Amino acid sequence: MIITQKRNMLGWMTAVLLILYAIGLFATKANASTALLAQRLQFCLEILIPSLYGSMALCNLLVLSGGVKILGRMFSVLGRLLHCPVSAVGVFVLSQIAGYPVGNLMLRHLTETGELTADEAKRFASLCFGGGPSFLVGFAGAQMLGSAAAGWLLFISCFLANLVAAILLRPKQTIWDTEGEKASRIHPAAMAVKAAEQSMQSLLRICAVVLLAGVIWFLLEQLGIIGALSKIGYVFGLTPAQSQAILGAVADVTQLSAVCRSGLPFEILLPLMGALLSFGGVCVHMQCISLGVSGIHLTAMLRIRLLTALLAAGICMLLLPLFSFDRVIEVFAPICKVSASGSCLPALLILCTGFPIISKKD
Repeated sequence: MIITQKRNMLGWMTAVLLILYAIGLFATKANASTALLAQRLQFCLEILIPSLYGSMALCNLLVLSGGVKILGRMFSVLGRLLHCPVSAVGVFVLSQIAGYPVGNLMLRHLTETGELTADEAKRFASLCFGGGPSFLVGFAGAQMLGSAAAGWLLFISCFLANLVAAILLRPKQTIWDTEGEKASRIHPAAMAVKAAEQSMQSLLRICAVVLLAGVIWFLLEQLGIIGALSKIGYVFGLTPAQSQAILGAVADVTQLSAVCRSGLPFEILLPLMGALLSFGGVCVHMQCISLGVSGIHLTAMLRIRLLTALLAAGICMLLLPLFSFDRVIEVFAPICKVSASGSCLPALLILCTGFPIISKKD
């Protein structure tokens, strides 16, 4: 008992010292830390909130209205192939087009309504995971690479990687006929308000995780850990700058633009982007865990996402000859950049309409 208490005390003291050290770093590096947090906040306001709110609200409506089960029955062949309940099929299909954390959010709501068990939801948490055409085609393809076709190749590679992984990891016993409990009937107006409330709360959590991930990355950079890890890239013929860019995308997939600007050949860059986009980044994994079913382990999610990353890279390499990218390769260097909308107005309007809903008192 005494030894356990001493260990707990040592753990608390270590945590306090690390927090104090982190505060000291932020105080002494005020300009750099402020610029980093401002960049993260700008990304949330200009890109993340406007692009995710609509898909989140629509998916929440489909869950509340039972539309997910109807969608699952439309893809009954896929359900029988994956040996899963109809609701899980609907979530799997929607998660590939709605955005990274949306699938886990829907899985949590389906466990609350009894459509899925917690074990079933946990099994699909790492597979109902896709960036969607908005992010992969519009952001990664059109903005970063200057080619929507390249974005579609990335989207197809990530989708097929999730599908192959779901087939490989499917249970032996078919549970297609599992019905679960019926979702409670609520008035359409109340349904719309509840969908908006759930979407708003989820967006705030996601933004908080994005800011926290930026803080952690800043601390790791200041401690020299990122610099030390980037030297491992010498083994693969990478420069420290290229290694650091890849590490940044592994931590947060929104930092993928640095990988595009690192000077890698296009035929190597595209499969690498497919792997990174399929993996999703540790920041996205944290978002999924914060929004999803309780009990999901980060290590289990990382293992499955590493599998899908390898599958996506391989599929991208196989499909690459079917696409023509001569013009993209020719103008690749000057085009490769991330453009922002330049306006926070859409996000501010969403926040202004959403805050009265989540702050209402019952």
